[in-house]
Amino acid sequence: MLILDCESPASALKSISAVYGISAQEIVEFLKAFDIGKYYDNNITDDYPDCVLTAAFEEKYNVEPQPLDSVCWFHLTRTLPGNNFSDGILPLPEWLDILWETLFMLFMDSPHCENLKALKSQDLISERYQSRIKHPYLAGPYAVLVRDVAFRAKEIGFHDNLAMPETLTDICDRYQAIHKVNLFAQLQEKLVPCIVKFNDDRKTGRDCIESAMYYLYVLEHNVRLTDSANTCFDGQNGKVSPKQIKAVEFLSGQK
Repeated sequence: MLILDCESPASALKSISAVYGISAQEIVEFLKAFDIGKYYDNNITDDYPDCVLTAAFEEKYNVEPQPLDSVCWFHLTRTLPGNNFSDGILPLPEWLDILWETLFMLFMDSPHCENLKALKSQDLISERYQSRIKHPYLAGPYAVLVRDVAFRAKEIGFHDNLAMPETLTDICDRYQAIHKVNLFAQLQEKLVPCIVKFNDDRKTGRDCIESAMYYLYVLEHNVRLTDSANTCFDGQNGKVSPKQIKAVEFLSGQK
């Protein structure tokens, strides 16, 4: 079974080697020698760097990628300590009531609990919050291809889900707007950052291979990580089952 796994640079390189039947050493040598800036200077193209790099590699070695059977993904979140995701990773409509009940429980001994209950009943959190409720195709769950993205969210221009998931951020922002109290820091202390690794065969296209290849290039040349070095999983309102989950990793000392 051919699985793309970008948990680490070593696993990404091993996966790409298997995809093309080319040794890891040859891939590294190619990445070291290829100058993508020079390529753009000498060629007129609108292609993204991950596409350019992968096409150049395939042309050099006269190879085509073997089809992937599945891909490893990394769901980034902040959750209660000890959460083992026994129900899997849920899309927002299945998770929303659980999220609110968790908030009520965490603040049950403070005035914030009743305020949060009132806030939920108003259902006027944010446009992003409303969109995800009304449109199932925006409900996730979401995950990233490259685990390293979890720690470089600002660099790549992503929301930092380890700091706080987007839905909880929207709730905190709305609460502060109404009650002039910032719950973000308090909530951050009560929840822990977590990476859930899972395997899925719903997205196994060429873009996964191209992103993994460019991720290796970024590391080799020590250049800025961009979204060309990653692609994302979107469950589109379909859950990730517990059987798909390979690891639940809690990050100590991570804000």
